[in-house]
Amino acid sequence: MAEFVQDTSGIRTLPISNNLKKILLLAAHEVKVDKICVTSGGQCAKGTCSKRTGSTRHDLGNAADLQLWVGNKVLKFTDNSDLKIYKAFVTAVARLGATGIGAGVGYMGADKIHVGFGSKAIWGEGGLSKNAPKWLVDAVESGWATSKKLEMKTYKILARDGLFLRSGPSLDFDVLETLKEGTLINIDKFEGESFEWGRADLVGDGQIDGFVHSAFVEPIDFFEVDMEIEQDNCTDGESSID
Repeated sequence: MAEFVQDTSGIRTLPISNNLKKILLLAAHEVKVDKICVTSGGQCAKGTCSKRTGSTRHDLGNAADLQLWVGNKVLKFTDNSDLKIYKAFVTAVARLGATGIGAGVGYMGADKIHVGFGSKAIWGEGGLSKNAPKWLVDAVESGWATSKKLEMKTYKILARDGLFLRSGPSLDFDVLETLKEGTLINIDKFEGESFEWGRADLVGDGQIDGFVHSAFVEPIDFFEVDMEIEQDNCTDGESSID
């Protein structure tokens, strides 16, 4: 599971919503991002306090400006290798339900993107849709085109020596691969004579990759994942546009 931290040195320091956190964590797991660093999180609703900035998209934690990290490196979408990860991440969050996504060098720099809910929109510099980078538009629209509800539940592999992924719901089927202890997978339902075989999706694309035995997995509730709050863990930067 990706590490999740939030910079508390800015204006939008309230936690993001559980629904948004779940989408971000699932997308990070899918594209193998090690850390999500929220540089600008939630804020109080308009008219209820003075410590707020920009539009209402961040109200009540329904949006986040964030960085993606792999190892000790913050990714930048101006780097071709990093851009591939950003594209995959953006497509994943859009597919999982994010409706407001913005990015651009002249918007928040090359190392941050906005992901949240609200009216459907894609934007770039100046908060304008006409300035949205083509890669961002293509990635978001690809995700929206295959949008799905979060009907699958995430499970963790418990078997210390690894768990066989089989081609069908019984021991008679071939072993496709061995999944390491701690690996997170998605399961939509259980099959077999005693409903002990879970249909496993390994990468979050909605496709069934094989079957695992229920005795060696446990469900993970992303709504109960604690958000680690660390000050000065992200580079500085607040957007006052979105």
